[in-house]
Amino acid sequence: MYIEITGRPISLEDVLEKLDMRGLGGLVTFAGVARPTDAQGRPLSHLEYEAYTEMAYAEIEKLCREIEHRWGVTQIAVLHRVGRVEIGQPSVIIAVASTHRAEAFAACRYAIDTLKERVPIWKKEVPLLSKAPTLGV
Repeated sequence: MYIEITGRPISLEDVLEKLDMRGLGGLVTFAGVARPTDAQGRPLSHLEYEAYTEMAYAEIEKLCREIEHRWGVTQIAVLHRVGRVEIGQPSVIIAVASTHRAEAFAACRYAIDTLKERVPIWKKEVPLLSKAPTLGV
């Protein structure tokens, strides 16, 4: 199990290098990427993430242990950004490796869905501001 909450950019390579794939046949990854618009279609400048870091680590570890027990997954890595995340950059990456693909898919989906519900990490969408109004003379 590998967990990291960081202010630096993250990549799929960062996650994959943390897994030991020997003897495993399935690898599933999920990357949550900052979208250019909010749910109403309004353009965004970037995202800002805050975390209650100690509790977030504890909750992610608890989630990983639950996944290990439920699906028999032996390798899981979770990286999550905090701070400013530019549009198009990943804010979270999860990788799950298992003996078989079905368990890896189920565990990865459960990981992201549950992380979003339970882990104290908060996202703020920062709108793209139009040019400042020009004052008439």
